[in-house]
Amino acid sequence: MSIPGRRFNKTFFTKPSRVKELKVTNHSTTGFTVVWKRPDGDASSYRVLVNSLDGSIVYNKSIPDTTYDVEGVRSGFEFLISVVAQVQSKSLEGKPQTIHGFTDPNPVSDLTLNATANTINVTWKNPEGGHQNFSVTLDDPDKEVENKMTPNSSCDFTKLKAGANYTVKVYVLGVGSFTSISKQKSIFTLPNKPKNLKVISTSKTWISLKWDVPDDSEGVTILYNVFYEAKFWGESKKLRVKATNVKLDNLRPGTTYDFTVNVFAGNRSSEGVSVSGKTVPNMRNITLTMLCSSNHALGCWKDAAQTKLLETLKTTFGTKLNGVFWKLKWKKLG
Repeated sequence: MSIPGRRFNKTFFTKPSRVKELKVTNHSTTGFTVVWKRPDGDASSYRVLVNSLDGSIVYNKSIPDTTYDVEGVRSGFEFLISVVAQVQSKSLEGKPQTIHGFTDPNPVSDLTLNATANTINVTWKNPEGGHQNFSVTLDDPDKEVENKMTPNSSCDFTKLKAGANYTVKVYVLGVGSFTSISKQKSIFTLPNKPKNLKVISTSKTWISLKWDVPDDSEGVTILYNVFYEAKFWGESKKLRVKATNVKLDNLRPGTTYDFTVNVFAGNRSSEGVSVSGKTVPNMRNITLTMLCSSNHALGCWKDAAQTKLLETLKTTFGTKLNGVFWKLKWKKLG
């Protein structure tokens, strides 16, 4: 006779396979997202382990999902990321699948530009977090002019155009070829003064001026300030032009005008160059009759007396009528 025993059941699990297609997405300066696909076979949860390269543990968590957001980590650093499939209430794990992940570097701060006529000096403060290098780009309004790579927190651009508007962009290069957003700032190089200012033609009511482009500014879009005044009349005016010539209208006939031209670039102005010009006068004759008396016989008819009187009149008129046309002639009556 046989006696049956009690039935005993026990479940055993095999180790899960590795997860598939492990990758890192959504990089930022403070974190990233880890995603993967389920392994072949069964898995009830996943352990996500994030280590710094120095071996310190940043994250070590078990989750049921196939995606995990890593947040609050250091900027510009590399991390070792492992994901392990788990079964039997996390007590049995498969082999880890491991990749490298990176956070974006932070941008630089306190970007400062200083310019001369032909150079721009660029300085900045290093970002918080990790970084390996800096990429510094110099642009004019039309194109990229130059790019420099440097491990330092400053660089210089030389042999630039005078009075030109340049934009400097600084990028932080981090590990894993990740780049920060740029910090940028614009500046005008100091303008040089125009050359060879001259009056080229005049009439009773207008004067035309011409000048040459300043040194080192060929091909640069330049604005010129043109200032002119008639001191005799107490009149002055200022205008801004792009061309290297200008015709100034509505002037007074027979008047001396003083002209000054300089270059305006951003909020900077060059030294000025100056020239004077005269409008054509409207000629009118005015007769002055002089009565002369002398203690000496025929003293008023002597050449010396007449010459002295004429010089005195010229000096007086020269002071009173400085800045307008006049001409004095001596004419004997009778």
